[in-house]
Amino acid sequence: MLAAHSASAQQERTSSRARIDVEHYVIDVDINPRTQALSASVQVRFVPLEDNLATASFELNNALNVTRIVDEGGKQIPASRSTQDNSLRLSFPTPLAKGKPVTLTFTYDGRLNGTEDSPVYGIKFAAIHPDYSYLLYPARWFPVNDYTVDRYTADLRVTVPAGNKVISSGDETAERAAADKAVSLFRFTHASFPGSLSVVKEEPVRVASQGVTTTLYFRERKSMAQAYGEEAGKVMAYLTSVYGTPPRANLTLVETEAGTPSGYSAPGIIFLSPKGIGDQVGTRLLANQISRQWWSTLTSPSNRNHIWLQNGNARYAELLYIEHTSGPQALELEVHDTYVEALTVDTPPVIQAGRLEDYSPEYWAVTASKGAAVLNMLRWVIGDDPVSTVGNPSPPTIFAKPRKPFPARTCNISSSNGWSRAAPPSSKWTTRSSARKKASVFWARSPRIWIPSVRRWI
Repeated sequence: MLAAHSASAQQERTSSRARIDVEHYVIDVDINPRTQALSASVQVRFVPLEDNLATASFELNNALNVTRIVDEGGKQIPASRSTQDNSLRLSFPTPLAKGKPVTLTFTYDGRLNGTEDSPVYGIKFAAIHPDYSYLLYPARWFPVNDYTVDRYTADLRVTVPAGNKVISSGDETAERAAADKAVSLFRFTHASFPGSLSVVKEEPVRVASQGVTTTLYFRERKSMAQAYGEEAGKVMAYLTSVYGTPPRANLTLVETEAGTPSGYSAPGIIFLSPKGIGDQVGTRLLANQISRQWWSTLTSPSNRNHIWLQNGNARYAELLYIEHTSGPQALELEVHDTYVEALTVDTPPVIQAGRLEDYSPEYWAVTASKGAAVLNMLRWVIGDDPVSTVGNPSPPTIFAKPRKPFPARTCNISSSNGWSRAAPPSSKWTTRSSARKKASVFWARSPRIWIPSVRRWI
């Protein structure tokens, strides 16, 4: 029932039009590993997207208790909470004018030991422990607007007990503090999704490979650090040859704990669970997560219904790297498995992926497997060079920000008998339900297996 409600809440949020655009955060957080708690003061600068805006909603972890919300003049802003969807609804005494920046300050505290109900059902994204901590963006440990869509810049100030080190995204500087405290400052000036952090005590392992230096903070799986550092350099070098220069080539890899996702990619940082790290290097996991330095950090879809563009490209990066390291036959087997997984979910269409519960099996089947299948079909239809052009995230044509419509393209779909027919990937392709699949007449061919066209899948 909880999962069903979460999916319903997600659908409701997706269907509503964004009302504000968050531009910048100033986050000041004090983390206490002994009590497994934090206290924070967060300034949020946003721009109303409609005139006479009377209300706005943010998402904030239910375990965090808000003590006050004030505007630039120190005036209290009334707010109400809904624990069902981690929402915090603000009511402005005076309606806000469209396009005029507003800054609010949220003050809150709470305990996060990893046993709380997560905003992502059944998956841990935040925990404060005596010897290590991690606070990831999906945990909504700071007020979030338009999850995974609204990109922002951030200044982060983190206070921890002396002897601990903070890892986060952006340019780092240290601030003088009391003898028993350590303060780290991080500035992230490019709109993306910064704010994820980790607190560690151990010294890192640094590995140079393929001209890339990877910094690894592994605990339980420390024996795997060298191997992961070497493979991370190889993956980064290959994906750079495919997608172009990354926002940051020298990444930091951090081990989390059991109950977290196998991997989570933040700007410049990849968080890996002990199970995800395993006893052998997970090349697919690395390729997927490293590719998200392009397909999330650098560019992202303008709404949740297009999240397949992000997850599909990340999954397809796995397949490309397998082809690069193991050859076309290995790719063929992986593509077959990808199609099988994609077929396990019939509805909703890919373009309605925002209706799906985040991180659910259905979510990954639709957004990752079907998304990768679409990209593979396009590759076999129009060849490697055009697909590389389509796949390069540099032109901001279908991603945020700015928000522009998907460009119309035309490609020839050919059979082994030599016939071809032009098929534009128009918006109609992305709205077909299962009841209309039989209307598709286009087919593309992959080695050894026939695959339905893009229209059939999305």
